[in-house]
Amino acid sequence: MRQPYLISLDLTDQPVLVIGGGRIATRKVEGLLDSGARITVIAPELSPRLRELAALGRVELIPRAFDILDLSRPALLTFAATNDHDLNWAIVQQLRRDGRLVNGADAESGRNFSTPATARTENATLAVATDEGDPVRAKGLLARAIELRTSRGGDSPLRGQSPLVTLVGAGPGNPDLLTVGGKREIELADVIVHDNLVHPDILKLARPGAELIAVGKHPFGEQVAQETINSILVREGSLGKRVVRLKGGDPFIFGRGTEEIEALHAAGVKWRVVPGVSSINGVSGAAGVTLTKRGRNHGFAVFSAATTPAEEIRRWARIEGPLAIFMGVHKAAIIAREFIAGGRDGNEPVVVVARGGTDTERVAETTLAELPKLLAQPEEWTPGLIIVGATREAAFRATATSKTDAAPIPGTHVFTRNHS
Repeated sequence: MRQPYLISLDLTDQPVLVIGGGRIATRKVEGLLDSGARITVIAPELSPRLRELAALGRVELIPRAFDILDLSRPALLTFAATNDHDLNWAIVQQLRRDGRLVNGADAESGRNFSTPATARTENATLAVATDEGDPVRAKGLLARAIELRTSRGGDSPLRGQSPLVTLVGAGPGNPDLLTVGGKREIELADVIVHDNLVHPDILKLARPGAELIAVGKHPFGEQVAQETINSILVREGSLGKRVVRLKGGDPFIFGRGTEEIEALHAAGVKWRVVPGVSSINGVSGAAGVTLTKRGRNHGFAVFSAATTPAEEIRRWARIEGPLAIFMGVHKAAIIAREFIAGGRDGNEPVVVVARGGTDTERVAETTLAELPKLLAQPEEWTPGLIIVGATREAAFRATATSKTDAAPIPGTHVFTRNHS
């Protein structure tokens, strides 16, 4: 094959067509997100990540089977990325005959352009493409080139890279709360295995070519078994890749990080942990709730209501001071009943923060007795943090950007905040 001719395309506001909705198509879309292109995806079945990007307005989804007339759509670039090799080949051949730029998902499908292995450094993109268009070989050559540059005194985004799995806490929602160490690991990763609670702007830190695997547990929706997540981490780590397990909040605070490192340790895969900001302080603090205050209390308690039986919830109620409750939105009626039965006053203040740190954050102030009414539609308040025995500071309440009464519940106020 002749030497490829590398160019740098400005895709700002240019149409790009991706045919397919699986892992390969998702990787292609992820690589295009920062280009400014208008991305259209056509597929009968779509990955959770593609549906998430569509909900955010980042891509246009056409959820149906491919039709040959779709090739008449204007597109500067087309990616044939279905699971059907024959269909990919047919799409490539048609567009090549039409003199259009098309990339097949596999070498057998053919292509007249390929995407090189890339790395970002010093506000520039380093790219390597092989004559045969082999992405694995290109990736290896790029790593070697960067290592050589580093050994000669240059700087490199891949400095110190070695195969291992790193559990990274992504924080509670706001991308500004990602740690410096977490950002560095994301930028170095070959594979990122992420929860659905991770903010999209954090995923954009991944270098072009990094594989993103969504394994989120959606409340009231589809779930990825923890055993499956463990298997993915072991598999990718065993292949000698640099893997980041990106978890909302902190990996060891209701994040099941222990189970993941135990699986990695048992398989002989190297691992490390980069802690993250937890919702306990990241969400409550940003919402204006002080969990400790001089002259009021000397401590607070935290527990998860997800699998906690009613009798244990009542025991938690007897602890003095504020209580922060994870995964309790769907158990609001049980929490209120057991807390009052355990000695808490029904008029005790409660703050609920839903989707903390995101553009759709809601903060509500109510009482313990009225909590079940506020959370009568739990899917509207998930994920949510319930804080019993504390109020929002007056200064936060006074500076809320907007306020709506979501329901005629006595003494209840719901605030929404603009994070733009």
